[in-house]
Amino acid sequence: MVSKTACRGLLLALFVAGLCNTGLAQGAGGVRMSISINEALASNRNDARDPQWQYEDWIELYNRGNSSVDVAGCYLTDDLTRPTKWQIPSGDPAATTLAARGYLLIWADGDIADAGLHAGFRLSSEGEVLALFAPDGVTMLDSLSFGPQEPDVSFGRYPDGGTDLRSFGYPTAGFSNVLVYEGVVAAPQFDVTSRVCTEPVTVTLTTATQGASIYYTTDGTDPFSEARGYPTGKLYTTPLVIGSTVSLKAMAWKSGWRRSEILAERYVFISRDLQTFSSPLAIAVVDTFGKGVSRSPVPVYGCFIDVGEGGRARITGSPDFGGPGALNVRGKSSEGFPKHQYHLETQDSRGDDEDVSILGLPEESDWVLQGPYSDKSLMRNVLSYRWANEMGRYAPRTRYVELFLNADDSVVTMNDYVGVYVLMEKIKIGPHRVDIAKLEPGDQAEPEITGGYIIKKDKFDNDDVSFGTSRGQNLIYQDPNGQDLTQAQRDWIRNYVNSFEAALYGSAFADPVNGYAKYIDVGSFIDLHILVELTKNIDGFRLSTYMHKDRGGKLAMGPAWDYNLSLGNADYLSGWLATGWYFSQLGDGDYPYWRRLFEDPQFKLQYADRWFALRRGLFATDRLIGMVEDYATLLDEPAARNFNRWRILGQYVWPNWYIAKTFREEIAWMQSWLANRLAWMDGQIAVEMAPAPPVFNRQGGQVASGFSLTMSGPGTIYYTMDGSDPKPATSPQAAGTALVAENALKRALVPARTVDDAWRGGRAFDDSAWTVSTGGPGGIGFERSTGYEDYFSLDVGAQMYGKNASCLVRIPFRFTGNLETIAKGALRVRYDDGFVAYLNGVEIARRNFTGEPAWNSVAGGQHDDAAAVAFESIEIADLRSLLRPGDNILAIHAMNVSTTSSDFLISAELTATETANATAAPRVFQYAGPISLTQSARIIARSLNANRWSASNDAVFAVGPVAENVRISEIMYHPADPNTEYIELTNVGAGAVNLHLVRFTDGIELTFPSFELAPGAYCLAVQDLAAFEGRYGPGLPVAGQYSGALDNAGEHVE
Repeated sequence: MVSKTACRGLLLALFVAGLCNTGLAQGAGGVRMSISINEALASNRNDARDPQWQYEDWIELYNRGNSSVDVAGCYLTDDLTRPTKWQIPSGDPAATTLAARGYLLIWADGDIADAGLHAGFRLSSEGEVLALFAPDGVTMLDSLSFGPQEPDVSFGRYPDGGTDLRSFGYPTAGFSNVLVYEGVVAAPQFDVTSRVCTEPVTVTLTTATQGASIYYTTDGTDPFSEARGYPTGKLYTTPLVIGSTVSLKAMAWKSGWRRSEILAERYVFISRDLQTFSSPLAIAVVDTFGKGVSRSPVPVYGCFIDVGEGGRARITGSPDFGGPGALNVRGKSSEGFPKHQYHLETQDSRGDDEDVSILGLPEESDWVLQGPYSDKSLMRNVLSYRWANEMGRYAPRTRYVELFLNADDSVVTMNDYVGVYVLMEKIKIGPHRVDIAKLEPGDQAEPEITGGYIIKKDKFDNDDVSFGTSRGQNLIYQDPNGQDLTQAQRDWIRNYVNSFEAALYGSAFADPVNGYAKYIDVGSFIDLHILVELTKNIDGFRLSTYMHKDRGGKLAMGPAWDYNLSLGNADYLSGWLATGWYFSQLGDGDYPYWRRLFEDPQFKLQYADRWFALRRGLFATDRLIGMVEDYATLLDEPAARNFNRWRILGQYVWPNWYIAKTFREEIAWMQSWLANRLAWMDGQIAVEMAPAPPVFNRQGGQVASGFSLTMSGPGTIYYTMDGSDPKPATSPQAAGTALVAENALKRALVPARTVDDAWRGGRAFDDSAWTVSTGGPGGIGFERSTGYEDYFSLDVGAQMYGKNASCLVRIPFRFTGNLETIAKGALRVRYDDGFVAYLNGVEIARRNFTGEPAWNSVAGGQHDDAAAVAFESIEIADLRSLLRPGDNILAIHAMNVSTTSSDFLISAELTATETANATAAPRVFQYAGPISLTQSARIIARSLNANRWSASNDAVFAVGPVAENVRISEIMYHPADPNTEYIELTNVGAGAVNLHLVRFTDGIELTFPSFELAPGAYCLAVQDLAAFEGRYGPGLPVAGQYSGALDNAGEHVE
């Protein structure tokens, strides 16, 4: 497999090598071939302002020709894999026409809704490639590549439209490029960078520009006067000895050249009596350059020292991270506390955001320093976020620190100690935070506009932009914030939430296909509810409640945030009581959605399943109480210092109910509260939602062959051994389960050449480049008159009419039920004019076509328009044999009667008819006595008592020494044909093992079927069986095919 990074790099190299310096391009482009990307400013601090009076980056186009050129309809991009990223608007020639030898300025700020020309992307000062494409989205007219850029220094062609690329000390937006300077002086280098110091340090300054002089200051002023155009600092001649807390600023200057950027380093000294300070927690020193901290960010230098040998951090130890940033006070109700909460933004030397790793947390630039104050356990947020992450739901990761805040521009002393803080991740979209698609300003249509979004229900800040929903909720656009979203994007997510609300409060709300489950990640709604109620977080549901939606995904609850008023720490809303539901005290406005969700019996059963599964492991009482004790032991010593700084033990701090005299009393009370809460929820969930599940004599794990599994519980116990649910499906599933809804997500391609038959679903196939269609009505087609326009979501007229009568459609879906309960199926199709349908590569139906379809086949006859819009139902008698547990593909080769037909339509549903009573299926057993396990199995059991089903017990038993004896012995990750990848497993033990239910959990996905592996024998997991056998021949011990692919750049496979 060629990695995505490698592909992008290859494509970039080809484009840049061929075109970036020429200003010319070959091919179709007409008079637009005379247009050059002439100049760009990627770090605009004090240059030209846009029509909104903001300093934004810009791109200048230049017309080298002798006649005017209108560039409307052309595309600008900073991503060569997306040549149509932003289209220059049409309809206003005066705004988009370049006169002969004229210029056109385009603001690269992403604010496409603003007046003027604003591209749908921003420039990167770290360097990138810009490209201009003709309206066909294929022909490149010009490109410009630049590396890291200095503030207010532009880059472009000299002379205008030429091939010589230069930096311009004086940017000339809309005017001729001129060489005012011979060059730009390289920034000075410090051999000793910012740090916390215990002894004087000697700093040497250098510059890479020959003949340049370095000037510096140590009083905080800049070493250069813009007004005078001349250095004002001291001339550097010899290394500098720094012996006190100081900011060292330096710049390099050379006559006739643009001066260098001014850089600064901070040297913070600690007092001698503090140099022995150590802690079992990490230590943070944040220096504010002598400025007080308020809600407005101030520049800071931050240093974090991690715990080292002996389990302690020492303030004189080597920093895990040290660097510049900005700090401001944050929080709403906590703002009045003397112990402030802070937002820390890590930055580079220019003041731009810089992603860094601090104390082992993944790289990012936005951080929170949370100072527990009313929470005298110092751990309520830490516990809650950890529990959320252990549930498999992202929440901010945390590290404890003892914080010193130096705001007096002098040495750091114990007087600067501000207590125990929690360094935590700020909630935002990012690969290491809420890992969903990044929404760009140019994403104005589906599927791109479908995500990602973070929205929240919370108190409002002055600059928040919110939207009202059909059920009266007022939600905040969080990330991207409302000011950065376009109107189309704001409308899209609002309409999506409204559609969810309409489904939830509609008559068919419990329908698993078209009810609320169509719009939300049900499991996330359950998990957040459990976390809020377990901790009885009295801010939960009504405040600090985040939701997020990924591109093409469903609305999910989370991440968890702000749990300091939980676990008994509240004197209102009965927060101090370990009994009673918190939600019962809230009205529908403060407690949206869940009250209705609990009206669905299936939701209540799923909730009980999840709760009792958590109680068997992650939320076991002893485990949670022990976790509290472990944190308390870690905090004993730092807590004493914290409460010496903040003398609040034994005193009321809003909204305390229990007021402990000591830290350990606080911990003991909270532990007792938590144990009582767990017990109360056990009983209440068993009464209100579903009884506790049957009990196994062993809760899964590795066992010897022949292990005797016993089950106990009231009523009759039913179980399965294949991971299916023993509870019978309830209506409407029993009557006809919709496996594929008409409006299901699908991908379509109008082919221009032969497509590998793997597209039909018989083996792995990459359809990521196909066009995605989501939402209702769900069909694919076109209409050049009237008739079909209400039946399709994706219009393929531009691709098909006059070009190709064939359209290929792939619809992925998952089957998670019991195959043995499937009686038959039906394919329901609207079509004009013909099709051939496949399920997992096997043909299941066809109409108006004979023979083997080719990439450009036409239907054998017309299908009347009136009949075409009505569903035709085609029975699939052998559906059970074609379905796979897990991922499946319904593929349809749809055909028009000719390339010039005026309309086209294909739309489909796939349903399954199930037996009414799952206990009649061969895979569901009634427990009658001990079960002897001879191969690995996933056992799911429920009891039926007084016509009421219990929650499920779900356990995986690994029979035999699989973990000890099976090894990954060989990996073929980069063959010439990427479809012939394989992984070899070997049994290194003395006895045979069965791989049943063994699975890969990282890198690729595969759960092995029953496969016996003798001592010393090997077997293979392959990506594509047909391709593998074509390369290596048949007869090799292939145990299964995996999904996904191995990364050529390297990865972890587990």
